[in-house]
Amino acid sequence: MDERDVDNAGVTIPPPLLYLVPLLLGLVIQKFRHVSILPNRLARPLGALLLVIGIATNFWGVRTMRRAETPLNPTQ
Repeated sequence: MDERDVDNAGVTIPPPLLYLVPLLLGLVIQKFRHVSILPNRLARPLGALLLVIGIATNFWGVRTMRRAETPLNPTQ
């Protein structure tokens, strides 16, 4: 079978693991060696804002993929 005949993205690592592993690694490092870049009074609102932006971007991406009738599963 030729590579051009394969009808999938060729993803070897599931996307949730792609983000979960570095996140967990960062949390473990933070537990043993606390490094503060911003003071808490700035970090918490900035973190909340980034979280809201990330969630909105996720919903926008899902809506765009569904409108284009593209499967959300990267292996399809």
